Amino acid sequence: MTWFMSRAPQATIIILGPTTPLSTALFDHGANYLCGSVVTDMENVAHGIRDGLSFKKVKKNGGIIFTQWEKS
Repeated sequence: MTWFMSRAPQATIIILGPTTPLSTALFDHGANYLCGSVVTDMENVAHGIRDGLSFKKVKKNGGIIFTQWEKS
């Protein structure tokens, strides 16, 4: 990932997706934004996974929030 981020130093780099690693170390390597998901209710999310629900339906049932971190 660091190699890709170094290819366009003038670009605004957004790392986006539900499994984005929310690590400030990515800012040190050129990322400007980290956008991902955080589980806030493990029991509710686990129940949805056991029921075979899609990510969209699990989120709709509650227990997952989207978050955005910005390089300061």
